[in-house]
Amino acid sequence: MGPRVDEQHADVDFSEHDLTGVTFIHCTFQSCSLRATKLVEATLRACTFIDCDFRGTNLSSAVFESTALLQSQFGFTSLMGTAFKGCKLTGTVFTKQDLSLATIVEGDWSPVSLRECNLRGLQLRKLRLVDADLMHADLEGVDLREADLSGANLIGCRLRGADLRGANLERVDVASLPLKGVRFDFQQAADIVRAHGALIEDDQL
Repeated sequence: MGPRVDEQHADVDFSEHDLTGVTFIHCTFQSCSLRATKLVEATLRACTFIDCDFRGTNLSSAVFESTALLQSQFGFTSLMGTAFKGCKLTGTVFTKQDLSLATIVEGDWSPVSLRECNLRGLQLRKLRLVDADLMHADLEGVDLREADLSGANLIGCRLRGADLRGANLERVDVASLPLKGVRFDFQQAADIVRAHGALIEDDQL
């Protein structure tokens, strides 16, 4: 079967359909249900999903490339080997989702809800996560170098071994976070010390 191009779908129920290996290019899905749909090894390139339901969907080894996933829902979704490359996720909610076996390459996930999700060990370098809700998320060993975390909610998250060097941490209450084993650059470290009320002086007596 060849690629499906420029299709428009609104209020369509794809629940439990088998779309294994399908390729969608420049397609739009509005308020569609993909619950328990099988999209194994599917390719979704330059598509737009608005208010779509991916709960229970099997997205194993699927590739989302330059695709927008807006105000959509993920939960109990199989994301083993799933790749998100340069995607835009705005207002999308992942509910206690395991993303640790997915691949995320840059993109704009601002804002997105990843509350209580497992992102352990992911490479999220340069990812935009402005105002993202990462409350109680597992971020152990995550590479967040040069990521934009401005305004992100990191309360209760696990950060041991995470690399935050060069990340934008504006409007983040870093001082209240568990910082053991977290990697920062010198400027970030100085900002954290100041946040604790310490004075940093260059003068040598």
